[in-house]
Amino acid sequence: MIAGRGRPVGGDLRAVLFLILVVVVLAAIAVGAPGWAALAAEPGWRFALRASLVIGLAAALPAVVLGTLVAILAFLTGGTWWRAGWVVLGAPLVAIAVLARALDGGLGAVVLAHALLGAGVVALTVGAGLSRCDPLALRAASSLGASPAVAVRRVLLPLARPGMGAGLLLAFLLSFNDPVIAPGLLGPVTLSARVLMERPGPTQWAAAIGMAAIALALMAAAARLMRR
Repeated sequence: MIAGRGRPVGGDLRAVLFLILVVVVLAAIAVGAPGWAALAAEPGWRFALRASLVIGLAAALPAVVLGTLVAILAFLTGGTWWRAGWVVLGAPLVAIAVLARALDGGLGAVVLAHALLGAGVVALTVGAGLSRCDPLALRAASSLGASPAVAVRRVLLPLARPGMGAGLLLAFLLSFNDPVIAPGLLGPVTLSARVLMERPGPTQWAAAIGMAAIALALMAAAARLMRR
């Protein structure tokens, strides 16, 4: 793929990720050992990390299922996959108020909203893979006696798997770094909420840098998967 000025898009992405990595490393050095030691020693930060990991995984897994289904159905029905993705992506903006009331603004509302947000991203990444599929391949599979389910499993799913993997990572990242939904409904429970709500200091900076490093690693892994 070629960028607007003739340079590879992948090269631009690698350059951006490298610059982010340099900033993260310099910031980590600036925080110093006391900030990292305080972060590791404080039980509140460890609890926030566990809560973010649990919520992220609980939201990312159903997001992959829902987003993949949306992308496949959009492909099979001749719809435009990215429109379907944005419809799913925008659903939580309407549903959060309903979920917060129905589930008393608890953990279930956060996980469900994150899952819907992540499903939109998964629909986009899976749809990008399915866009490489020739619709005639499904007809050829059907003409050879394959049922629609078998045709989808043998033809579409292999093309969808890189997008599913990338979508899983990005859906988890959306949940893990959520600065709005979880802090608004749960308070300072997750890592991102504590970073936003704590008084600035070395410990808070160490947590923020750790989150940035995790985000960088996940984005790099997702980009690698999408290049397959």
